[in-house]
Amino acid sequence: MLEQIGVSLFGVGVAGTIHLLNLLHSARASVYYIVERDLARAMDIVQKCHLRDTTVVSVDDTTRAKFSMMTGDLRIFPVLQCDFTSTL
Repeated sequence: MLEQIGVSLFGVGVAGTIHLLNLLHSARASVYYIVERDLARAMDIVQKCHLRDTTVVSVDDTTRAKFSMMTGDLRIFPVLQCDFTSTL
């Protein structure tokens, strides 16, 4: 059996949402953290995708302690940072 992969996802804009949907189709992936500026959007996505084990963290709250919590979480393997898809 393949090992489970825990993920922290930074950003759920256009690109981040595409990455999230791809992760949700993988039986091996679990999204444990979403870091997002628009908390209402992130919480809406968590609810619609039934992400019971996912913690939403505000971009403004990514203090050293919260970042250490995420990076120190042994369930997390990759970190996906999803930047803007437009250069406008």
